[in-house]
Amino acid sequence: WLTTGGYKVVIRLLVFFQAVCVTSLIVSALSVQLASWDGVALYLLAWAEWPLLLFYLVPIVLRRLTLRSSIEGEKDEELIRQVSLNSKQNMVQNFVRIFQIMDFERRAAKKQAAWAVDGGASWNAFRARQGVEAGKRRFETLPSSEKSEIWQIFAGLDTNNDGLVTLSEFEEAFTFNAYGCEGMGQRSAENLMRFVNDDGRSVLTWERFKAVAALALVDQPRNEETQEGLRQYFDRLDTDGDGAITIFELAEGLQKMRVGMSSDDVAVLLYTHFGKATPSVTKEAFVDWSSSGARAAV
Repeated sequence: WLTTGGYKVVIRLLVFFQAVCVTSLIVSALSVQLASWDGVALYLLAWAEWPLLLFYLVPIVLRRLTLRSSIEGEKDEELIRQVSLNSKQNMVQNFVRIFQIMDFERRAAKKQAAWAVDGGASWNAFRARQGVEAGKRRFETLPSSEKSEIWQIFAGLDTNNDGLVTLSEFEEAFTFNAYGCEGMGQRSAENLMRFVNDDGRSVLTWERFKAVAALALVDQPRNEETQEGLRQYFDRLDTDGDGAITIFELAEGLQKMRVGMSSDDVAVLLYTHFGKATPSVTKEAFVDWSSSGARAAV
């Protein structure tokens, strides 16, 4: 579609050329006698152009111009910026959700939960079904905004859009968030998959995933533990070990966790949080920024 100014120019040109055409037809009819059928046919076609323009072309252009003008006149720039910012903040909350789900497994392994140790040797489908039902009951008590956030994460993990998250897809989201320890992403994905595997299939359905996510929100750790986990994640991002990560490194890390944020998005959020342009963040600044997302997500 053209801009508003473009449509105005088109209307002016149509009116101008139509006026020229009609004037020429009238002058021709008064001063020139049509001597052949070809001339008569062309003369009639020239007059037929008038209703085509009046009843077809002009209404289309006017409708588009009216729609365009109404949109430009009523749009709220501040509201658009606020909606865009909220969308980016929701992405940070998605990162926090993934972090919380993985931390849920880490703490379960630390407590020697049956599904998180020894390859789940003592875990069975009946106990997994109980876990799923408990998680679903917890999910129903969550606010609609948190339910929506959990759904968005599941949709991001479901790369094939078939309603199923495979073990490899689940593992990929956790691998980069594995606290710098080799194999922890794979272990976390396998253990969480086992926790809700009530029918022998190594896939996550929406029912299973929402159960895991809801239970992860119930079992929240102390603030100190959360911050320590974020510091370890920062070390994972800080590949050159200089004690700071750039917005590009942070955006890359989030994208590897299936949180679709560009470096520009990260820059906007950091500016909003710190009140100034922040091309890079230290470990404590990163923890402070991430913790603000965690508080918003809880």
